Amino acid sequence: MVMKKEFYFILFIAIPGLALALKPGTDSSIVSKPTKKNIPTVTLRVHSMGLFNYMGKVVNYNPAADFLFTYKTRNSFGFSLFKVADLVDAHSDNNFTIAFANKTFHPAKWLTIAPNIGVNLEQQHAVVDHGSDLIFLLSSVFRINKAITIEHSAMLPNIAFERKHSDWINRIRVLYSRSHLDVSGLIWHNNALLDGYQYFSTGASVFYNRVPLGKKIKWGAGATSLWVASSSNAERVPKRLGVQFTTSLTLN
Repeated sequence: MVMKKEFYFILFIAIPGLALALKPGTDSSIVSKPTKKNIPTVTLRVHSMGLFNYMGKVVNYNPAADFLFTYKTRNSFGFSLFKVADLVDAHSDNNFTIAFANKTFHPAKWLTIAPNIGVNLEQQHAVVDHGSDLIFLLSSVFRINKAITIEHSAMLPNIAFERKHSDWINRIRVLYSRSHLDVSGLIWHNNALLDGYQYFSTGASVFYNRVPLGKKIKWGAGATSLWVASSSNAERVPKRLGVQFTTSLTLN
């Protein structure tokens, strides 16, 4: 096990690798301005530990990797496929796939709204494991100016089959982005309206992104902190602090 961890640490350092982290739309909402052509994008990331940026949880302290495929159409429809793998424990909670279909609306120059409907596949023991279900995500992005945006995401997992485990998690992110620098402040709140328990998390991230390595390849790297500050169910969502280092690669 020690040798395996050392191998993945060397892999993490050596490969300038895997997905453009915490850029608007890459971790929880696929939101962008209307485009004049269809755009497929592949992003890959390697992380020093497992954080769940969709819901504001520290999953575990194992290194992890993820893969994100997104496809945008001329008429603002989109599709995304997000696969996460724990690089130490193939049976941990940090093994899953989420696929979303979405439609982006621009009711004002400063406002973007994107409803997403998709499926969350738990993959601790099989391709479709117990606990897999439909998921809904509504993202609203307020553009303050060219450098600052405020994003609110409302995420509702388990809306069809596992409704006894339904959640409603709100995330607010303030992002400062200029040139290659992305700096974010984040808060998450499970409001307990659906499942009877709640938790509150906060975090921050600093990334150096969009560094061209070729005509269609961009590199990025940075760090994300996440602190589960309070939880009414410590067994289900333990109070934890995590600092995740990420290296990333984007192809489009």
